[in-house]
Amino acid sequence: LLDPEELDVLINDLFRGEKYFLVVGQDVKNQRGLSARVRQWMRRSKGRSGDDPQEHCHIVLHADANNLDILKSALALVILRKKLVRKIDECGDHSPALRSRDCVDVLRDAGREAGEIFPQFLRELTKQGWRPPLRSMLGRVSARAEWTIRRK
Repeated sequence: LLDPEELDVLINDLFRGEKYFLVVGQDVKNQRGLSARVRQWMRRSKGRSGDDPQEHCHIVLHADANNLDILKSALALVILRKKLVRKIDECGDHSPALRSRDCVDVLRDAGREAGEIFPQFLRELTKQGWRPPLRSMLGRVSARAEWTIRRK
């Protein structure tokens, strides 16, 4: 769960103007999901201890987010996960209690980099023939959040 101060920083600072934000923290909703268990098993089989920090990175979509927002948020998530793994490997801290407030710099960098890369990424996808589907890429989406989106 996010505390109000963390939420305020995410919405009004790090991801200001976006229809998504990223969160770092334990996934209490899907703790027993099969994909999470498989990834943790693979991590242990490679000799790595502790939880995979990538399992603690999540996207929150605004109720008005469209397919391009979803795509941009997924790009930001990939960047965040890579940066977070690198940061944790460098400092050797494999604490499963990692939260958004502990990763503000990494979250800020991931959002900034996604914003910089996204236009070119979208151009390349379009050149390859990709078109955003008319319906939601995630299928029926029932769990979205609402907040006031402020200009950057």
